[in-house]
Amino acid sequence: MTQVVGYTADADTYCKDCAAKLYPAHCTRCGMPGKLFDPGWHDIHECNEQLNQQGRYGGSPGYFAAYDMEGNEVAAIFRSDEWDSPVHCAHCHTLLHVDLTSDGVEYVKESLDAGDGDPEVLAEWAEEYRWELQQLSPDLEEE
Repeated sequence: MTQVVGYTADADTYCKDCAAKLYPAHCTRCGMPGKLFDPGWHDIHECNEQLNQQGRYGGSPGYFAAYDMEGNEVAAIFRSDEWDSPVHCAHCHTLLHVDLTSDGVEYVKESLDAGDGDPEVLAEWAEEYRWELQQLSPDLEEE
């Protein structure tokens, strides 16, 4: 199973904790509150019980989803997704652990070489993408 590391909503990226706070999830069928992207479908018995209480009956179970301000479903960011630059949570600024494209690795290398950016963020990028940077420049020594 692919690991979820964050979510996209309202044209931005969020870590799992911030997304859960900012975009509460509900069952798409019965409206029962739940966790964003709980694995699998919502339990059909719980779903039907909720629907019965609402005067609605039967059918397939729903799943937990959240929606942004434009009505778009909040989408998962997976560990294996490739990005052209490091991805941070728009709310708490945590680095999301995603894979980088070759352009993304080059961007990190150029930023580190130029010292272009917040030193703490650059240090975090250097640690997170150490292996990829070593593949790009094998002459880099491990510390």
